[in-house]
Amino acid sequence: RKVPATVISVGNITIGGTGKTPFTLFLAGEMKRRGRSIAILSRGYKRKAKNAWDCVSDGLSVKLDVLEAGDEPWLMASRLKGVPVYVGANRYQTAVEILKRHSVDTLLLDDGFQHWGLDRDFDFVTFDATTFKESRSSQGVGLLPYGKFREPLGHLKRSNCVILTRTDQLNDIEKERLRREIHWVHPNAPMIEANYRPKHILHISSGKQISLDHLVGRRISAFAGIGNPDSFLRVARQFSQVVDFKIYLDHTFYSKKTMEQLLRDAEKKASDLILTTEKDAVRIPKDILKSNPPLYAL
Repeated sequence: RKVPATVISVGNITIGGTGKTPFTLFLAGEMKRRGRSIAILSRGYKRKAKNAWDCVSDGLSVKLDVLEAGDEPWLMASRLKGVPVYVGANRYQTAVEILKRHSVDTLLLDDGFQHWGLDRDFDFVTFDATTFKESRSSQGVGLLPYGKFREPLGHLKRSNCVILTRTDQLNDIEKERLRREIHWVHPNAPMIEANYRPKHILHISSGKQISLDHLVGRRISAFAGIGNPDSFLRVARQFSQVVDFKIYLDHTFYSKKTMEQLLRDAEKKASDLILTTEKDAVRIPKDILKSNPPLYAL
């Protein structure tokens, strides 16, 4: 069903991290800078609040905690000023509630490619190039549960633009093969490469931004509970010696017991610090941060 606003979806066709959240943050900021009035709708995966919809941020302040909102909506709400962020499984209903309360002309639909209840004007699909490479090498191009695809690759033809992420981790031959494959199923699709470059690390307890130089030559323990933890590990290894790396399920909310064990393990490894991702950082219990541990987010 349609709503009286431009609806733009950012989604994917595979499981695992494809860069939807960073791209949504970039897109919202860039469109706002160009004069658009933006709001974000998200499902709020694994959020604890049971309401049909919730306001995570009204654009002025964050209204829910990370457990109530879900980690990705809460991260977007905390990072974007002047952009309302709402969560709800029924995207049409949530869109209607946003438009009742805010004067916006554009709705960004987070993870909306498989959502049919709300009509879209434009579909971005983020596609992790490393996932495609790994799927090819392991013959994992099938649909779930036998492969990594939510739906067949040919369904990319529903998209308006394909964002190829992490292409800097492919060689030229692999990159060209990926482009040809996508062009074959969707000849008219614009393809844009989008790669990540770390800007700094953040001391999680204090919120202080620190230069990446702080990592050089250091022994670090790292952990991640994201869709593509190996990609984070590759980046961490560019700056430091990773002596321990632990992987958790995507969207894991860490218990105090888990974090205490991580700190003990890092001490045994003689690590200088513990590094995680920005998304993981918001899921660390505040009780742990009171003692000012050497926890940093990239």
